[in-house]
Amino acid sequence: MTFVQFYSYTRKYLEWNNNQRILVLNNGFSSVWNYIKNKGDIVWVDPSKSKFPEVTSPVYISCSWLNEFKYITEWVASRPDISFIVGGPAVSSSKINLPYNNFKADSRQLYETLGIEPQIDLWNLVPPDNLLFDAIMYNYSFSTTSCYWGKCTFCLNKDYGGKELPIEDIPVIIPDHNIVWINSLSMKPSDIIKVFSRLGSRSLYNFYLRGDLGVLKALDNVPIIPTIHPMIGVEFPSDRMLKLMNKGTTSDVMTKVILKFLENGCFVFLFLILGWPNLAESDIDGIKEFLDKLSPFKDRIIYNISLLVTLDKEDNTISQINSRNRIFYIYDLNKEQKKLNDEALQLYKNFNPSNYYNNFKAHHFDDETIFK
Repeated sequence: MTFVQFYSYTRKYLEWNNNQRILVLNNGFSSVWNYIKNKGDIVWVDPSKSKFPEVTSPVYISCSWLNEFKYITEWVASRPDISFIVGGPAVSSSKINLPYNNFKADSRQLYETLGIEPQIDLWNLVPPDNLLFDAIMYNYSFSTTSCYWGKCTFCLNKDYGGKELPIEDIPVIIPDHNIVWINSLSMKPSDIIKVFSRLGSRSLYNFYLRGDLGVLKALDNVPIIPTIHPMIGVEFPSDRMLKLMNKGTTSDVMTKVILKFLENGCFVFLFLILGWPNLAESDIDGIKEFLDKLSPFKDRIIYNISLLVTLDKEDNTISQINSRNRIFYIYDLNKEQKKLNDEALQLYKNFNPSNYYNNFKAHHFDDETIFK
């Protein structure tokens, strides 16, 4: 059997890595590494290249990103004699499949697919000698369940199942200047208490986090070191909008959670959504107030803006095709709503243009004209 480890390189990761070459591991074999290194061939693949390695059937792949699935599609089509078992986030969240007899999508964890007990063996992963790097970005999967809140009206992952690994098995993470993606859809307050005390200043940590009252209380009882870089779904920082989307928190509480990290020297990633069909002028005032409170730390805030979409046909929506050739819908905004969404976009862009990023182009839109 063959296990495929996708990888890529990046140099741009804030100021922390000092322009180092970072080897990014795009899937998480940490829970089975000790097993697969003795039971099969491990093939390292850069999915941006078109070269397909020689493999032994069956081939197990964890797929996270679109470019990986494109690579897998071409590979499966070219080798009808080889069986491919593909899982990972792209399969679990998008339910993608291929019309080939030698392809099987499996949304379970790899240790479940293999019928073995999970093992936390993260730091024994050894890349091949031909891969040059200064640091590694690891994927540490300690929870594959859905977000513990799971009630936001716009969320597509409310019913996403999974399994939690024992938190007690998290290793003491100390290797110099590595980046660790702590993989869960939202770290629970109880997890914060258990995990934060095990994090060290010699590595950097990313994870999804809710800005709610439970998290805020948990942060009062743990050390917050500058190498913790949370990713927080703000969506839209006005109480009226947060109530409409059933976010389960307030703008004030989210702001306090974000400031907990910023005041301790951390970088914070904020995820925002635009394209709403129901904004009011007061919501724009909410953004201004939110950004004003964060302005002393604007250089350590990276914000990612996405477009509100739905996969189900609803009234007043327009059908679109995204880069996966998948139909989705965006709201057909009237003149007033276009104006309000554009005002919101400009506020975000003017806050700190160097740290502004958007996902609009993933939906084939130009962020300069989408709300005009």
